[in-house]
Amino acid sequence: MATPSAVNTSVFPDEDFIRVAKQVNEPDFTGYEFYIETMGVTFYRKYRESSGLYEYKVHGIMDLDPIVCGNVYVDWEYRKKWDKYVMELYPIKNEQDNKEGLYWKVDFPFPMSDRDYTFVRDMKVVKLDGALTPVVLAKSEAFPSHPETSGVIRVDDYCQECAMQSDGKQGSKGNNINNMLSLP
Repeated sequence: MATPSAVNTSVFPDEDFIRVAKQVNEPDFTGYEFYIETMGVTFYRKYRESSGLYEYKVHGIMDLDPIVCGNVYVDWEYRKKWDKYVMELYPIKNEQDNKEGLYWKVDFPFPMSDRDYTFVRDMKVVKLDGALTPVVLAKSEAFPSHPETSGVIRVDDYCQECAMQSDGKQGSKGNNINNMLSLP
């Protein structure tokens, strides 16, 4: 049985964390096409008519501890140290409803324009059939304090669902749905 680790104070319902956690062992590739496989990880993609972009789903086994990986994944301060494409990354808050999120500006190579995101993100560890499964959910969210900037493309349809679970050895098996790429 799947249960969230704590009372839900997230912008995401508990059911979303459970649904994503289940994808680790029961991935659903309906509507996705095989894209590429490398180093034990398979990439699938689905064309999105509404945007003309692809949504990607990644599934496989990596040599990473799932709890450590989940914690690193949501550590925005640490990301600024290892990700050379981060131009700005910091917490933001909507004063009207006290909703907290992140602002992230990403350096894109010439001739593409830089991208920026305002989004909410949360991680919970779900216990699924006895296995601890870190789940990270994120989605675009407008923050009036951070309007679009001239010369930078605002990604307003960002979403991500990521779940990781021990493979019973040294690594983790995982499933990641990502439609963060926006290349107009």
